Amino acid sequence: MIVFPLFLVYGVAHAEWIYPVKVKHIGTFSSGEVMFDTDGTPSSVCNYQGYRFKLDVNQKGWKNMLSTLLAAQLTGRVLGIGYTVSSVPGTDYTNGCTTSNMAVVTIIIMY
Repeated sequence: MIVFPLFLVYGVAHAEWIYPVKVKHIGTFSSGEVMFDTDGTPSSVCNYQGYRFKLDVNQKGWKNMLSTLLAAQLTGRVLGIGYTVSSVPGTDYTNGCTTSNMAVVTIIIMY
């Protein structure tokens, strides 16, 4: 019941939602990119070398999202994740998925 007001207050725009999921792995790279993967089967994503989601490090809340991901991975807690649709869903790094067209996370809720 708290989820709906959060969408109204912050005006979060996301095209897809996956729940419940757990974090499988997180990668932080020297380029500044932060990518991760979850269990479950998200729709409308591509797979870049085992990562299906990325954080937009140009947005103010990306460090909070990374902290939430790390906390969820360490404690085994379940997440709900809102994200934008990849422009090349169903592809991988061998046939079109790059870091520039991956699904970008817009909200993370830990349950």
